[in-house]
Amino acid sequence: MRALRRDAAAIRCFATLGDSITAGAPLDSGPLWPQLLNDWLATRSPHVRHVNLAVSGALSRDVLSDQTPKALETRPDLVTVICGANDMMYSPRPDIDSAAAHLTECLTSLTEAIAPRRVVTATYPNFVPLLPFRPRSRARVTTSLAKLNEAIRAAAGAVGVRCVDLASMSAHHGDEVYAADGTHPSQIGHEWIAVAMSVALADQLKWPNPLPYWQARASRRAEPVMRMDRSLELPDGVIPF
Repeated sequence: MRALRRDAAAIRCFATLGDSITAGAPLDSGPLWPQLLNDWLATRSPHVRHVNLAVSGALSRDVLSDQTPKALETRPDLVTVICGANDMMYSPRPDIDSAAAHLTECLTSLTEAIAPRRVVTATYPNFVPLLPFRPRSRARVTTSLAKLNEAIRAAAGAVGVRCVDLASMSAHHGDEVYAADGTHPSQIGHEWIAVAMSVALADQLKWPNPLPYWQARASRRAEPVMRMDRSLELPDGVIPF
């Protein structure tokens, strides 16, 4: 039986689940998008507590079996979940259906504890063009990423939660949203993700004043943009996310 609770305006605990796009990567030098988003939440809920349960390298099954129970223990009022990229990158024949099933079960468990409008997932930005894959790997990863993002959208739709479209982020904002490794968000990327999440949540929570787009634009700073050596080629195997 679904038991929705604590569905008042205040956000007391904000939990984030997923992989390194949420947990952070070695090249990160500033606040990650969850912290930026938490700062925005604090403008309406000053006592909000952020619990980042995301782990670099996590698979969707890890998010389901390890992170989701921990998130529920924190009694969250708001949860974001972004996962599936490592399922795709760690295998030459990724099982997208299993990743989608894990995400769906995770989202379902969360929405049995809190209102669906307070659970948010997201697609992955298209990082493939920036990486020096061999032709076979490029084709495989491009197809797999498209299937994964479609599966994420489908899972969100099936459970009834919001899906933020990060897949179009690079198309709208260029290579500057990626760190020098070509897969993880740069500081500008983290700022844009925070903006996109705040826009979605402002709509979900009926809050005014999401993070303004000019904030991410105005905060551009000198930092490494993707400049990988195009003479190098990644093997037809996997790379971690």
